[in-house]
Amino acid sequence: MFVDFKVADRRFKLDALKLREALQAEAILVEAVFPVGAAFATGKVNSADLKAALAGIGPRLQVLIDLFAASCQVEWQDNQLVPLASFLDLVFERKNASLLCWLMACVEWQFADFFDGTGLPLLKAAASRFTSLLGSTGESGESQLPKK
Repeated sequence: MFVDFKVADRRFKLDALKLREALQAEAILVEAVFPVGAAFATGKVNSADLKAALAGIGPRLQVLIDLFAASCQVEWQDNQLVPLASFLDLVFERKNASLLCWLMACVEWQFADFFDGTGLPLLKAAASRFTSLLGSTGESGESQLPKK
């Protein structure tokens, strides 16, 4: 599965991350990137806190960029698609805003079910079932679930 998209008039083709890569990216997003983005967007953080949080994101952001670049191709000379990981520096040299827009497009597509809301009810239902299971174990540690 893949998606084609453009950022700053340059075409990209992104393949879905493999499961372990997606889990790694998700952990970085949930732990570091989303909280800082939310605090920045709402203005609920002072500049010193924001500076400290952004300093911690730098290395994690590089991991995200590398994960997605390895699964992405970019249109290069003669409209040929080439591996973005091999041309990352050339494509985004002095184009930090384009780099961040590309990364946001990658994240949005890879994790679409989080952003479009379809995945949230599934996660809530799963969390509710998990919580119920934890509360329904007997003192002996045997599950109280119906046997098949």
